Amino acid sequence: MKFSCFTLMAMLVPVMPFAIADTYRRTLPGEIVVTVVDRPFSVSEHHVRGCVNARMCFVDNVPALGTTSLPTDEIESISVSVEGMTYRLQASGMFNARVALRNGGISRISGFCYDRRNCEFRGRFGNGGRSYFAEWVVKNGTATRTVLSPSMDVGWLFDDNPSPPKYE
Repeated sequence: MKFSCFTLMAMLVPVMPFAIADTYRRTLPGEIVVTVVDRPFSVSEHHVRGCVNARMCFVDNVPALGTTSLPTDEIESISVSVEGMTYRLQASGMFNARVALRNGGISRISGFCYDRRNCEFRGRFGNGGRSYFAEWVVKNGTATRTVLSPSMDVGWLFDDNPSPPKYE
């Protein structure tokens, strides 16, 4: 079967990640810098199932938060820097946040540090009605994601308390 060069490129564009990642930064009180890198979703880097004409889309055998169809973008990384330390927060399974991030969504991430090795952060991600929520704890220099949920109960809690509780 013969294909023109144009036809071949048109077939490859949805599969090949030509677009460049977008980087968003926010400085929280205490000179804590949050950096989020979001990039186009690449099907070839994931195991994808049920994302076309289905009630649920699975990416790497986990329901894809933020979408019921094939994700358009994914958060590649989230990092926080404080007093010379940088922590990479787990960002796996976080999709379709680009539109919100481009429209000021980076301000939906908040948190604090007790010191340079102990911090807590929360964020709201997703597009429109497909929001999901995440929380991370950095304890003794080790970052752990403690929450990743599409539950509106969690969302209302995070809306009422955008920053995690701070214990004295």
